This record gives sequence, structure tokens and C-alpha cells, in this order.
Amino acid sequence: MRPDAFRGNLCAMKRLTPEFDHGLAAFAVEDLCRPGRLTEAVLQKLNQIPPGKFAHQRLEQEVRLLLGMVRDAVCGDYRGLPLTTLADVLNSLHYFLKWRDRCPDTWQDGYLDDLEEVLQVTRQHQLVVEDHKRWLAARAGAAYPSSQSGTGGRILVLSAATDGEGGSLARAAN
Repeated sequence: MRPDAFRGNLCAMKRLTPEFDHGLAAFAVEDLCRPGRLTEAVLQKLNQIPPGKFAHQRLEQEVRLLLGMVRDAVCGDYRGLPLTTLADVLNSLHYFLKWRDRCPDTWQDGYLDDLEEVLQVTRQHQLVVEDHKRWLAARAGAAYPSSQSGTGGRILVLSAATDGEGGSLARAAN
């Protein structure tokens, strides 16, 4: 079941990052806040995903989004992340980082179960994920297309104003 070429890649990866056998257990909270081992491990794991398949591209996109959301909440200024969401996101990132899970990543399509885990979390916490995207857009002073039905498909232009107590406010421009 294991392609020989991928098995060689796996051996090389295990020498570089033994963290993959332990998922997030190989890291500490401080690893979230500084570039280094965790970022490198996630990037190396993402680089092992065979290119060209939509599912794998989606997995990469979602993993980057979730890791960024955790980093912004733990190390930055984003304060809208509920602890239950944080726990679920960390659990899905832990699952993604492990080689040996329900369907080992070394098998053909071994990343599909990782995608299931990550998408389940993003669906379950869709409102929080959307809130984080709006927060990012506001921070950048950019427009964010609202998925809320109450906007009638308008683009919300968010400003980075504060409410005087450290919270941010968003204004919609018509």
C-alpha cells in the first residue's frame, strides 16, 4: 500500500522532524508565539502533501487558517476565540501533524482523514472562523465579503476603530 518513493520521503522527514510522531505533544505554548520549530514542522508536513489534488490544496489552506487563528488569539490581539474553539482547533492541528492516525499519511490518500478533521472543526466553528477573517480584514483595513444574509450580498468595509476599552468595532459602509 505504501508507494516506495513516498516511503523514502517519509524516512527523510522522520530524521528532520520527529515531532510528526507526537503531533502537538512535541511543542509548548511558546512555540505558537515565535517562528521556529512549530511553523517549520507544519510547513514541512504541508510540503509533503502531493500537489495537484483539490483536497490537498484545501487542507493546506485550512491548516494555515487555523494555525493563524490560534496564533492571533494566543500571541496577538485577537480576543474573540472561545476556549472550546481553541481546544477543537488544537486537537485538529494535533491530528494533522501526526503521521499515524486513522489513515496513515504514508498511504495513498492518507491526508483525506486529516482534511475531514480540519473541515469538521471549521464547519463546527464557522461563525468564529468568519469573525476571525473579519478581524484580519479590519486590521488590514480591507473589505471583507460578508456571508451573513442580512447584508444582501454587500461588501462590508471594516475599519479598525476601537470602542475605548480595547475592543475593536466594525462599521459597514454602504
